Amino acid sequence: MLYWSALVYDYGEVERGLKLEVGMKLLGLEHSELFWEKALDTKLLLAWNNSRILIAFRGTASLANALADVQAWRTVHPPPRGRWGRRPMVHVGFLRSWMRNRLDIRVKSRVMEIIQSPEFNSTFAHVILTGHSLGGALAQLAAHDIARAAEGCGKEVRVSCYTFGGPRVGNHAFAREFDQVVPHCWHIINNQDAVARAPKFLVLYKRAGQRVLINKSGDMLVRPSFIENSILQLPGGGSVGDHLLGSYLRSLLAILLMQFTQKGFPGGMAGALRLVERISPIQELLLEGAGITVEDLRCVTRWHGRVVNPKLAGATAGQLVNAFQARHKKIAKEAQREKEAKEMEAGKAPEAVAAAEKPPEENEEVEEEEQLSLWQRIKRRLLVWLLVGPTAEKYKGNVGSRSMPTSDAGASSDDATTLDQTSAATLDGPNTVSGNADLDDRRQWP
Repeated sequence: MLYWSALVYDYGEVERGLKLEVGMKLLGLEHSELFWEKALDTKLLLAWNNSRILIAFRGTASLANALADVQAWRTVHPPPRGRWGRRPMVHVGFLRSWMRNRLDIRVKSRVMEIIQSPEFNSTFAHVILTGHSLGGALAQLAAHDIARAAEGCGKEVRVSCYTFGGPRVGNHAFAREFDQVVPHCWHIINNQDAVARAPKFLVLYKRAGQRVLINKSGDMLVRPSFIENSILQLPGGGSVGDHLLGSYLRSLLAILLMQFTQKGFPGGMAGALRLVERISPIQELLLEGAGITVEDLRCVTRWHGRVVNPKLAGATAGQLVNAFQARHKKIAKEAQREKEAKEMEAGKAPEAVAAAEKPPEENEEVEEEEQLSLWQRIKRRLLVWLLVGPTAEKYKGNVGSRSMPTSDAGASSDDATTLDQTSAATLDGPNTVSGNADLDDRRQWP
């Protein structure tokens, strides 16, 4: 869903690495159609096969979208229903974006046309709506209206909604009605996302559906209680950086990596491995950004489905990334030594060794960076920061040596040293790492 929420930003405008064909393949979709209402710059992608329909809404990307965001007063959700004080009311800016020039009627009619078409030969239809930021708000309004329109169509229609950083849309009456017609709605909220955690102004707004809180440390809290949410929400407002799509990508990949540590869910390791094996975009993100291959993850799961090494089991995801990279470095060095030995035996000088170890010049790095697409830069830059936080070192292909603070899994402060010096033994087998106990503690933050 995150891929589609990002794809709809650029589709039909600029080419930045995200491809419609990849998104279609992820969900087995076969057809697609673009809706773009230029009056208020509301844009959505509609894709479907013979049993599933996906609708992805674009978030805030223009001045017209920003003006819709700030129109925070409420209006009655059509058609008017309920007694005064109990009427469903919604954000007027979001509703105008959804209904301008009968966009809502056109989308609902197209969805029902697809469901009733001869090619749609299934008696069960699954309609999925997703979006980031403003797109998440529009996805909620569309999910409600499509679910109502599908009632009595002669087929079983299930409507699901997944939002990323989506704001609250309506009042308590609308939230209650929404939960009845769209029971499968999940709001993914990244850490201190300023938009998703915006004040609800007492009784004016109420979030419908279920919340899932995530962060860059790989933590995930499903359906948090009021007390849990109050503790996790920092005073003084949220973070704009946590609202960016790249931050959501970083946190979700952190959760995936944490399934290979003591912090993972029951069965999460096997599930994460299957996910990586089947979805090529995730493989690209892990390989190009953090240097982690599918085989790296397989070598962890071989140990009877759990990490038995105490250092690796108590490691953070950032340390896990460093461990994988150190293992790759060791393998590369061993291969280089073997190559040099063969060259020496053959009476040849080990050419290109110094050139291979020489770091690229600064201007070469800049030229290479300029040639990369936006999506490639996201994969490189954001996953360079994957769970290890900002570093002072300039990135040259590796994540860096600093580790994250030790997890709450019971590891002591002495166990929080980085694993890059001991990762070879850690990842090559289940035995406890033996080595220098006085490793430098590199947990110093700038």
